[in-house]
Amino acid sequence: QFLKDGGHYERSPMYHSIALEDLLDVCNLLERSNSQEEKKFLKGLKSVANQAIEFLVSIVGADKKIPLFNDSAYGVAIEPFDLFSYAERVLGYQESDRLKSGFDLIELPYSGYFGYKNNADSFLIDCGDIAPDYQPGHGHCDTLSYVLCLDGKPLIIDSGISGYDEDDYRSYFRGTSAHNTVSVNDQEQSEIWGTFRVARRARAQLHHFRKTENGILKFSGSHSGYKRLSPSIEHHRDVIIDTQGCWEFYDVIEGRGYSSALSFIHFHPSISLSKNTSRFWDLSREGQKFGRLIIADELEATEKKQPFSPEFGVNLTHSVLIIPVSGTMPLKIHYVIEKVRRNEDAQS
Repeated sequence: QFLKDGGHYERSPMYHSIALEDLLDVCNLLERSNSQEEKKFLKGLKSVANQAIEFLVSIVGADKKIPLFNDSAYGVAIEPFDLFSYAERVLGYQESDRLKSGFDLIELPYSGYFGYKNNADSFLIDCGDIAPDYQPGHGHCDTLSYVLCLDGKPLIIDSGISGYDEDDYRSYFRGTSAHNTVSVNDQEQSEIWGTFRVARRARAQLHHFRKTENGILKFSGSHSGYKRLSPSIEHHRDVIIDTQGCWEFYDVIEGRGYSSALSFIHFHPSISLSKNTSRFWDLSREGQKFGRLIIADELEATEKKQPFSPEFGVNLTHSVLIIPVSGTMPLKIHYVIEKVRRNEDAQS
């Protein structure tokens, strides 16, 4: 069930943690077995468990929590750092230097997660399959969606999941508009239906992910989810990050003829948005301004309150910025998230 980069095959951080705990339990039991026949499996299992631990180290955000990609919620699996402690007792795992301060590049091509950590900031983007073809039930329309933590706290989040009932919540949380990506012509990236079903689905393609000589990170990816439309349409996303406090997002909707698109940006409930103009938004937490979001190319955004479910059965609300664009393709959406330092804030 574990891929070559250590991630669980269903691409859900919650299920990864559950399966990893199970794997550690098996290693724990075999370690104490008197049967040589049983112990012969232990070396291979420990190798997989170590890979799975390193995967979890990679995806845990600067807030020390798992990202809520696909069917993931808090309060189901044990916390990441408790798993690290369990792995230390079972495997002799030593806390990775990657959990400490400093820069860490994240490249998990089999699971489709890419990003970085830099001290108390972290960024992770999904550019992989929605789910295994033979088991898509936990997959969401989150291709090219991302999460972002600043100063050890969540800023841009996934909407989570409220439960597995066949209701409006389930449909919403699996849909494109519940994620930090782009919907085209009011269509879903992948054709989700029922409670655990997906028909035609987006295929992600990584074009490049690299760090330049001057420390800039560049990501480029696309997906085929809208190629089923007539005419065929493709969504490309480029992200440029200076890792010191600026994140630039470039979306291009390519095809022929007229089209419309909506870009969604989901903020943690602790974040307050203040509109200077429809293109310039201040970001605050507990009354303290710490960042801003700027929309380029004369586009405008509106704020909407949408559901957020960090745990099963818990339905909160949070702010979502929605950027619409329409016209003859290609359509372009460009926005920037940047930190505001205190001296800059005083000047502004």
